[in-house]
Amino acid sequence: MERWAAEMQHRQSFSVPEVHETNPAAERCWGVLLRITRAMLAHAGGDAHQATFWPFLMLAAVQRHNNLYSYGNQPAAIPIIKAGGISAATPIRRFRVLLCDCFVQ
Repeated sequence: MERWAAEMQHRQSFSVPEVHETNPAAERCWGVLLRITRAMLAHAGGDAHQATFWPFLMLAAVQRHNNLYSYGNQPAAIPIIKAGGISAATPIRRFRVLLCDCFVQ
């Protein structure tokens, strides 16, 4: 890894485990996604069988988060449209809440 980083002229650095102050942007991102994922799991009952859906719930949280307006961009924009154009976006009304019988209207 060190050799590859040197070849790519990339500075390799490590953060201290269990210390959230060393990388606040990444910690905030994980916090937002984990909160959404845990809420979906708790809404579904949160038993051990449903916990196997954790990767799918996390992916759903990422998709929804990237399809909402972000005011961190100036002007405010939807991150997935900014990255891949209008064709990359999914209308929010098409999302289904996983492990739930309801649809977002």
